[in-house]
Amino acid sequence: MHLTLRQLQYFVATAKAGSITRAAELMHVAPTALSLQIKAIEDRFGIVLLDRHSRGITMTPRGADLFERAQAIILQVRDAEAALSNGAQEMPRLIRLGAPPAIARLIGTEAVLGVAGRFPNLTIDVLQGWSASLQDRLRNGELDVIVGFDLMSDEKIRAVQIHEEEFVVAGAPGVAGPAEPISLAEVVAAKLVFYGAKSVGWRSVCEAAALAGLAAPRESQVGSIDVWRGILCKGAGCTITSFTAIAEEHARGQIIARPIIGRPIRRQIGIAFRTADDKADWQDSFCAFIEELILRALLLLEVRIAS
Repeated sequence: MHLTLRQLQYFVATAKAGSITRAAELMHVAPTALSLQIKAIEDRFGIVLLDRHSRGITMTPRGADLFERAQAIILQVRDAEAALSNGAQEMPRLIRLGAPPAIARLIGTEAVLGVAGRFPNLTIDVLQGWSASLQDRLRNGELDVIVGFDLMSDEKIRAVQIHEEEFVVAGAPGVAGPAEPISLAEVVAAKLVFYGAKSVGWRSVCEAAALAGLAAPRESQVGSIDVWRGILCKGAGCTITSFTAIAEEHARGQIIARPIIGRPIRRQIGIAFRTADDKADWQDSFCAFIEELILRALLLLEVRIAS
């Protein structure tokens, strides 16, 4: 028996979802059918791809290796389908990609250059905004695809979760304190500055404080992402943010990042598109391309942090 494309798709979906039940819902199949397909791979090659436990599943080293190869295969198949579907004389289609500043900074350049090289019938425009605002613009037809935090599906848009990111306390050395874990109570007592009231960092810390029965954090807000980073680097305050938002400053030693213990703040990075475009010939391959960029960039960040 040879590997089939369906088996690879089921395995990748399960690995991303972290749960066979959740993956089955996303793939619109029965959990038993999905589980049997993955087990068929394991039995065929005498290996274990997934460790099953009460919290869901995690990939084994062999599973992680197959995950990378399977993603590349699926993307190549989608590219081939797109190439066969597109007419040679078609005018390039403009894809309007929305992203919050942290993610735009992470993949924006690679997205523009990558589309030019991989999709001859597409052009791309990257537009920034807060995740909630981007969802509204997607519903209204102002954007074609968005990436952001905690995106939700509804009758007009379909969201797929890509990665769970743990937020950190970030600030200049000597202001944020030592580069070691910090409690949520200490966080909300600090002087915090955020990039706008709609930023995911501000919303996240308010929600976490309320759930913990803590007083609302003291804060100030600025409307410019560059001014916000400048305030942090000059030691005029700390913030709660995704590591992606301050990765470059962290690498230069301008900002340190501290994990929150006890009540960590986690947010899902996802990709969303309009359900009206479900049959569009560009959608699957383009979304897979953006997802690949995000996961690759996040992996590089993890390697940088570890080193």
